[in-house]
Amino acid sequence: MFNIARTFLATAFGVILLSATQILAQWQHYGLENRRVNSLDYYMVTTPSPGLLVACTDSGLYRIQAGLPASLWYVLGLPGKPVNSFAAITRYLLIAGLDTGAHLIYRSSDAGLNWSVSGAGFGGAEPFTVTKIEASPDIPNVYKYVLGTSGGGVGRSTNLGTTFSGVWDFMGWFGFVRMDSLRPQIAYAGGMSGLWGPLLIKTVDTGKTWTLLMEGYGAPANPAYDIVIHPTSPDTVWLVLENCIGKSNDGGYHWTSYCAAPTFRFRTVEIDQKRPNYLYASGGYDPGPLTLFYSRDGGATWNSISDTVQLQDPVTDIVLTAVDSVTNRIYIATERGVFRYTETVPFYNCCVGERGDVNGKGIVDLADLSALVSYLTGGGYGPPCLAEANLDGEGIVDLGDLSALVSYLTGGGYALPPCPQ
Repeated sequence: MFNIARTFLATAFGVILLSATQILAQWQHYGLENRRVNSLDYYMVTTPSPGLLVACTDSGLYRIQAGLPASLWYVLGLPGKPVNSFAAITRYLLIAGLDTGAHLIYRSSDAGLNWSVSGAGFGGAEPFTVTKIEASPDIPNVYKYVLGTSGGGVGRSTNLGTTFSGVWDFMGWFGFVRMDSLRPQIAYAGGMSGLWGPLLIKTVDTGKTWTLLMEGYGAPANPAYDIVIHPTSPDTVWLVLENCIGKSNDGGYHWTSYCAAPTFRFRTVEIDQKRPNYLYASGGYDPGPLTLFYSRDGGATWNSISDTVQLQDPVTDIVLTAVDSVTNRIYIATERGVFRYTETVPFYNCCVGERGDVNGKGIVDLADLSALVSYLTGGGYGPPCLAEANLDGEGIVDLGDLSALVSYLTGGGYALPPCPQ
């Protein structure tokens, strides 16, 4: 009887949830309307609590817990300074890059309470701006390094952003850098070549050396603005060019272009980590309505949806967060603050087969044990799927799950239970 009642309640709750998310499938202004937002970042502090959304603005860093009312944005740091980019190196160690100023990189070691000048050596001989900063994932057994782009090159730090060295001899402008979340030693950086076309380089050794993948010749693809990497097939990447989005299945060596809108100026792209065929891209008309493009077939075709808000400049960044298994929220950085679009997506069960694949790498081994220890001891690691980490099925991830995993890995007789249905 209890199981029947529980099933009924779960079904009823699912219906209510679907109805609610359909109602929420709309545009909403999400605060900071008096700020130009240059980029957005999203990172987890603890799991399963909602992550933190950070806005880099023309006057400081702002932060909010994703999903809270827009009135609850607060200044994270660097008030009055034009901030272009932000990255969480760990849950406490934060780094930010500025658009202009005598000092371009600042760092906080206490989760944003205090900030100090850092990043000596960044920018080579002409440190005139920081366009993007990226830090390798805060997970066990991953080499920590930081990459940043300036207008003229790419910088690399191996001491958590304290000092940088890098490649500064490319002719052109660098506007983005993106690390591969599955293989963090791999990263892409790009922008505009000295020939007014797309520029793209790639590293496979944490930024020690780089390979030139693309150095184009002007329109219609001028220049490159962003790249996104498939979460489980990392040789598949999508590159945002000014008037189209290119796709590569071999790590960026060969490309097929899927032009979505010849008159639209694309600037940014995101991928649904659970549903990799779901892509979102934005930018803008000049001027024109706030517009979001979306693809449900890996970029082969695109559709768009627009709001009534009119923008003079293109969208600068988008960030996707999953509220639950059937709801996505896309946060959009604009010249008029942050906007949010919420939509219902197909149900996705993150746990596959048997429990125990804590780090999501496909097998249950000592790396999963290390990841679970880091999570339980406050080391900053957040399991990509809590249902996988909940080995004993008792509702929360705790020391009982750690004991179960140790027993399984050491031949103690524990059998991995099936994933919840």
